Formats: sequence, C-alpha cells, structure tokens
Amino acid sequence: MRMDSIEKRLAPYRNKENLSCVGLDLDPRLMPHMEVSPPSCGVMNAASELACAYKPNLVLCEALATEGLRGLKKTPSRVPTGVRAMGNASKGDIGANSEPCARSLLETLRFNAATLNPLRGQDAISSLTACAERAVLINCKT
Repeated sequence: MRMDSIEKRLAPYRNKENLSCVGLDLDPRLMPHMEVSPPSCGVMNAASELACAYKPNLVLCEALATEGLRGLKKTPSRVPTGVRAMGNASKGDIGANSEPCARSLLETLRFNAATLNPLRGQDAISSLTACAERAVLINCKT
C-alpha cells in the first residue's frame, strides 16, 4: 500500500489531539437497568470530546440477536460529528467476549458446532469447550 494512501485513511483519526478509541463492549447482564444497543447507550455522547473513534463489539451485539444487530447497524450513523465508527470483529479472542461468542453461536443462532482458533489461549476457547452437548472443532493448522 502506498504511503499517501495510508495517510489519507488515517487523516480522519488525526483530527483530534487524543487518539482514544472507545470500545462499546456492552453486556446487558452487567447493566440490566439500561438499554445497551450501541447507539442508545449515552456513552458515545459522553465521550465525544475525547474519542476519535467508537468500536462496538460485534459479538456482544450478535448475542443480543435481532435487537443487537439492529442497534449495531444504526451505530455508524449515530456517532457524533468528527468521530469515526469502527467495527470490532474480534470474536472469542479474549475472556470478555469468549462467553458472548459462545452464547451467540450456540444459543442465539443455535448451531450444533463451532470452529475456533486456539492461538489466543484458554480464555478464548473455554466458553465453547464448556458446552458438552455441542461439538467444537479447533483449528490446528491453516
């Protein structure tokens, strides 16, 4: 990739002095008193002066089924002016989203099995391997 192309892509993020990216890792079990779909949570407006980008966690939204996906789809159009939207597509890579990833695949979407990559360690695979009635295929070589 050419350097001028890279600079062009980074320019919107450099408009602010602070390059903080605010993760919208919203888990309804931790916040039962509020609506947690990304555009309605209030976090975006509260941090808009500081953030250069917001990144909703896709797997947490998927675990909320239709409501979560509907909110996720609205997110880019609802970020404050001057702030970018960035999709966090890391799935099951850390403990914080390993359990929602398992819930999304096995409960919400009702798959009988799942594949996973063990390179992130035990935190990344424990939620899927804990479900005894479902199959888990672990990638050993790609």
